[in-house]
Amino acid sequence: MSIEDIEGRGRKQPIALARQCVYYYSRKLLGMKYVDLGQKFGRDHSNMIHAVKSVEDGRVYDVEVKAIIDGLESEFPWLKGEEVEA
Repeated sequence: MSIEDIEGRGRKQPIALARQCVYYYSRKLLGMKYVDLGQKFGRDHSNMIHAVKSVEDGRVYDVEVKAIIDGLESEFPWLKGEEVEA
């Protein structure tokens, strides 16, 4: 997967999930506001809200998403960083 895929507008599930994870971890680790995230990534803040909520919900309700997130956090322990209030 390329940076262009992440920055792009493609809707294929693996690319969309990777993009949502980037938004989720940007919010979680950097404490960025949704408006700021949207501006940084060239998206509306409502897209950021939806993406972050999708990953949060996926961790609970979707076995595949949970496995991906658990795998990422196992491979890169710093992703488990404490959430920063924005």
